[in-house]
Amino acid sequence: MRNGNRRLAMIKRIQRQGGDSGLTWVDVVILDPKEIDEPALLEMEQREQLTENFKVRYNDIDYLLALREAAQIREIDWFDRDSIDEVAGKLQTTVEQSKSEVVRNLYAVKYMDLFLEDSSHPGEYHRLLRTLEIFRDIGRMMITVESDYPDDFDRVLQVLFAGVRAGKKYEDIRQVRQMFRKGRSQFDRLAGDISDAETQIQPDDRPTLASPTETGPDESDDEEDDGVEDGGASVTNYPPTIGRMIDIAIDRYQTSRQSDVLKTIREVVNRLESLAEGDRLTSAIADGGEGEAVRGALKEIVEWTDKHRGFLDDEG
Repeated sequence: MRNGNRRLAMIKRIQRQGGDSGLTWVDVVILDPKEIDEPALLEMEQREQLTENFKVRYNDIDYLLALREAAQIREIDWFDRDSIDEVAGKLQTTVEQSKSEVVRNLYAVKYMDLFLEDSSHPGEYHRLLRTLEIFRDIGRMMITVESDYPDDFDRVLQVLFAGVRAGKKYEDIRQVRQMFRKGRSQFDRLAGDISDAETQIQPDDRPTLASPTETGPDESDDEEDDGVEDGGASVTNYPPTIGRMIDIAIDRYQTSRQSDVLKTIREVVNRLESLAEGDRLTSAIADGGEGEAVRGALKEIVEWTDKHRGFLDDEG
């Protein structure tokens, strides 16, 4: 029986944990080896595995791993766009998705692999649980970068991987993608800041991709798979300042896209007023770690105000 030992062991484990109710009889399918060959059997298994995972556990990494295995069997070349496109065409019927959806998922697999390699944990997919949407967006962006902006490949990937390491959610990755398309100067500024910050990381403090906390048998995440996923991978020793850089860059980009000037100014006033509550500003300036940076930011505000003071002189 194909995979019979593994399935029997699983049934026995369940019987030990909760009794044999409902498990004294198990349906199996017996196929005559004269009527079906190994490639056809593999195709049947992949179809069952992929379609079930897609329908029931769309956000689970198991689906991507099954897709990756199916693509590998079809001898995909992950660095050849035509090969990825061809394999997607072969798999679309099996996974019951459009070809474009399969392409996006294959690129998600590709960049998940590259991220694990970059993190010195190749093949350890359990470290990336619940990151499917994040890597789908990364793959979607890199499809464009690979074809239209090959010279920017390394710096774009560094920014995206920094977002994953900083625990950013897929909404943030999408904003970074929009920034690259519509606010290139702001993206370039963010890329430069991240590059400088990561260069300063000492070898002994190299960030480590942590293993996720294991859940118990009664803590299945099936009910939470509603299309909204957790943040990026769990990474220790990654500078929190980089996460802040990304937040600030996204806020700057979003503000630059806002056409209502009065609303923008009122938002600035609200934020500044909130700093006076509970002596927050005083405490921040007295902070030995970030006090100097807070003073520097305040100086920028004062300089901006002095530069635009002329608009007030024209009153009346």
